[in-house]
Amino acid sequence: PYTTLFRSVREWLEGAGYGVSVRDQALGTAQVVARQQPDFVLLDVKMPALSGGELTQLIRRNQSTAKSAVILHSVMEFEPLSELARTTGALGIIKKTPSQKLFLAEFERLVVRHRVSKMAR
Repeated sequence: PYTTLFRSVREWLEGAGYGVSVRDQALGTAQVVARQQPDFVLLDVKMPALSGGELTQLIRRNQSTAKSAVILHSVMEFEPLSELARTTGALGIIKKTPSQKLFLAEFERLVVRHRVSKMAR
């Protein structure tokens, strides 16, 4: 069951021209990422069975999924969320917000950051 914010984020990304694939559970997500090879994976941090941090580590360590940039999405406080991103290898964080403008600005900032870092390699 998707929350209202979850549906909104999907609509915001689709409205901005991004292709979106959605999963409502963490288990099996690494296999889907390996099969679909998305540029970005937006993960909630607090999920049952497997946390967003644990799933990020699985994605980052697997050669078939490591190219997908992970963005952590949470209501957690900024510092612990930033630290989690650093320790798990996530590209960055986006705090949950009801504001489409704020969400998309942060998402676009991370997209640009990822593309610039890929060009520098």
